[in-house]
Parts: sequence; C-alpha cells; structure tokens
Amino acid sequence: MSVIDLFIPSLNQFLMLGVIVAIAAAMSVIGAAITGRHRMPEMNVIFGWAFIIIIFTVTGALFGWPLKIAGWIFFAALLVSVWVVVKRQIPLLPKGIGRTALLGLPMILVVSAMHPSQWDEFAHWLPAAHYLFVWDSFPNADLPRSAASMAGYPYGMGFPVYLTSNIAGEFIENTTAVLNVLMLMSFAHLVARIIVAQGRPEQQTEPQLFSDEAPPWWACATGILAVTILNPTFVQKLVLTAYGELASGLAMALGMIIAWHMFEELAEGNRKEARRQAWMLALALLILISLKQATLALFLVLLFAVILVALRDSKIKLKEFVSLLPLIIIPAIVIFLIWRQYVASNLVGPQHTIRPFDKWFWEISYDILMRAFYVVTKKGGYFIPSFILSGMALYGLFRWRGARDRLFVMAGFAFMSYNVFLLITYLAVFGRFDALRVASFWRYNTHLGLIVVVAFIVVLGILYRRYIFGRGWNLRPVMWLAIILVIGLQVGLIHKLRFDVRATKIHIREIVPEIVELLPKDATIVAVDPESDVAYGTQMRYHMYMA
Repeated sequence: MSVIDLFIPSLNQFLMLGVIVAIAAAMSVIGAAITGRHRMPEMNVIFGWAFIIIIFTVTGALFGWPLKIAGWIFFAALLVSVWVVVKRQIPLLPKGIGRTALLGLPMILVVSAMHPSQWDEFAHWLPAAHYLFVWDSFPNADLPRSAASMAGYPYGMGFPVYLTSNIAGEFIENTTAVLNVLMLMSFAHLVARIIVAQGRPEQQTEPQLFSDEAPPWWACATGILAVTILNPTFVQKLVLTAYGELASGLAMALGMIIAWHMFEELAEGNRKEARRQAWMLALALLILISLKQATLALFLVLLFAVILVALRDSKIKLKEFVSLLPLIIIPAIVIFLIWRQYVASNLVGPQHTIRPFDKWFWEISYDILMRAFYVVTKKGGYFIPSFILSGMALYGLFRWRGARDRLFVMAGFAFMSYNVFLLITYLAVFGRFDALRVASFWRYNTHLGLIVVVAFIVVLGILYRRYIFGRGWNLRPVMWLAIILVIGLQVGLIHKLRFDVRATKIHIREIVPEIVELLPKDATIVAVDPESDVAYGTQMRYHMYMA
C-alpha cells in the first residue's frame, strides 16, 4: 500500500466516520446542556458520554429494559439539549478549535481507515460491544453466552458503539478508536491553552491553569505533540484501538484539571461556580468507574487525591468542600452499585477476584518488586517525570506554596498510590505467571500519562518564566518547528500508526468469512501457528463470531 492509501478510508469507512463524528457532536451538545457555561467546552464530549453511561446503565441494568429505550432517551435528550444550548447561548466549542482539528486531521483519517488488529480488541472490547448491538441487552442467563473474555466488565466503552452501529445499520468496529482520537484532539486543544497560560509572566502572581483565548497555531501544534509523540505513555496500539486505556487517562487528567479549577473557585468564595465544577468532576469520576473493573482504583485514587488537597490547602474552607462531596461521589457510586447488582443477579461472565489474604503471593513479593523496577528502568521517559512530581508533591505537603501545589499533590499522589495498588494486585489478584512478569504494569501506568503531561507542562512553565522569558530570545523558529513536526510526523510515521496493515492479520480477516461459508456449522477449526502466541487464534475466533 502507498502512503496515500494508508491515509484514505474506503467510501464505507468514510461514511462511518461521518456517523461517529455525528454521535460525538451529539454527545458534545448534551454535555454542554448538562454542565452549562464553563471554561472547557472542548471537553463537553466527555460529559455527554457520562450522560450516555447513566441512561444505558439505568434502563438496561436497573430496569432490564431493551437498550433501544436508552437510545431513544439519548435522542430525546439531544433535542432538549439543542433547545437549552440555543436558549442559554452556551458555547459548544472553544476559540481556535478549528486549528487543532486541522492539524490533527491526518490522524483522524488514518484511524478511520484502520481495521481492528489487537488481541484484547478481539478477545473482549469488540465482542462486548457487538453483543449489545445484536441482542439489545446486557448479557444475562436468558440470552446466548457473550464471546467477550470479561463479560462482567462495565460497558461504558460499548455504549457509543451501540449508538453509531444502530444509526449505520451495521456494527462499526472502529467507533471507539475514532472517538479516542477525537477526544484526544479535544484534550490537545485544552493542553494548548495550558501551554499559552504557563508562558505568561502574570502566572507568578495570578496562577491560571489555562488561557481562555484562542491558542495560536504553534500552541495547537505543541498541544498535539504533547499528548502524542512527546507523551511517553502514547502507545499507538492502545490509543488507536478499541482499548479503554486512553479513556481512562483522559478521565483522570480531566478530573484533576476540574478539581484544580474547583479549588480555585472555593478559595475565591465562588460557591455557585465551585458547585458546577463539582458536578463536572462527578461526571469524570462516573466515566472512570464505568470503563473496566480495575478503574475503580483510579476512581478512588483521584477522589483521595482531591480530598488530600482539600485537607492541606488552608485557603479551602473544609465545610464548603465537604458539602460538595455528595455531589462529587454519589453519581458514580450509584451507577457502580447498579452494575454490581446486575452482575451478581445475572452471572454475566468472568471477572477479577481477590484471593484470601493467606493465599497472597508473599513468597515472590521480592521478585515482583524487582521485575517492576526493571520496567521502571526501561520507561524512564514516564517514570522520571513522575518521580519528580512525586517529590514536588511531598515537598508541597510540608511546605505549601500556593495554587500550583494543588496540581502537584494530586498528580504525585495519584502516581504513588496507583502504583502501590498495582503491586498489591500482583500479590492478591493476578496468577503466579502474570505476577512474576508484572503483566501490563506499563500498560496500567499509561492511565496516568496525561496527568503527568499536564503537571509537567506547569513545571516547564515555571522554568521558562524563570530562565528564558524576557531574555530576548527569538523563539519563532521553535514555533514553526512545532507546526512542521506535527504534520510531518503524522506522514513520516504513517507505517507506525497503521500497525493493522500486517499480511497475516489481513489474510485472516479476508479468509475466515469464506471458511465459515464453506464448512458445516458444527465443524471444529483449530488454528496452528507454532511461531506465534494465541493472538492469531483469538483473531480467528473473533472473525468467526462476527461472520
């Protein structure tokens, strides 16, 4: 395939891209309506997603209704939201978002042209979403068994797929991958506004996390670079797929930013705006708890990080913060309990469980720790900034210096506590083989990548204002370099992005439907590939299931 072919989706894929963008736009409108006027309109798509999770979980898991009812509620809510947005003149998009969208367009086109190719896509994420589309219901004892490897997981990732597929009339496999990139570009624009704000001298006396002005082209380009190639946790096979890692990282970073803004409003005595920020934080936490079973830990980590800052910051009136806690916590807890009750009542599938304390792998704890340390040494681009932020967090707890310490404490505490949690899971949850190799230790740490990016931009801003600003240096070449890089790298690294273009995977995708047509329904097929793991067999099973 030529470079141009790798960028251009087929006609059907292009039409499906239009459907996905339409659903994303609808989510943004609903998100704007339920949160009102605020300073981060590019993140309305996230808040709209939280609304989708609420209506699908309540209708499908609590009341046991067909999911199409949730779909109709979604479209009814869209109509009401359009009226609310127009009547209240709520801005749907931030200033300058078109610049970021144009700079990120190559990646959007690339992902829309891709096909599923990764193990967990075939083993869980796609079969789970496909089940909702086919059976209009969550898995239960009255319906066929789900092909998803973890059918008891929450289905927050599957609801947008259900909506796009029902509109298109066919299952759209790359819905999540395209939404991932759209949400990542939206967050990149917010990062661009953070970069602009951190470069201003008034940050010394009036700290602001992000600017409300339209970021210039160079800042938009730098924002994209910051969340992609300069982000040490940007792993193409996690971001440009149906995986839930990027959504987890986005919800964590957004939650931290919202919490920072909420504390600013509390410190200034603006209780009304602080309550709005608390509601937005509640929606971010709700998404966290609805992606995977393990993201409950992320929910708790972010929640306790917020509480820690409230306890430490003398400018925050604890009574006012405590009054906001029910609003912050209850929505996510209610959705979590509804889903756990559904799982307990319907036995929908396997899930992770904690072993009794006396069966924890204490005898191999040293080996687990050493293997984790080995991973740390291999991923210094992420762990070194994270340890720096952890040090700044500990310093801030003992010598509080102001608003920036809120960010550093939340980021540092999240990193330290989440990694302690991961080490405990290797003792208490994972099997011995996976514990000894600290399975997915790096992958789970990517959940914190965007938190580290945002916090470290603030650190770099401090260094810039102290050692570079006002010295008369000509930074225009650097600004142009950012624009050239963001476009050039998307083209130059196209073969890194199109990791789905592999001969064996293409061959399996093409021949399995033909095999299904040729063989009897009760035939047994065995995939033999001595030079590979079971990934190709997993892909075969998925395509047979889809056929």
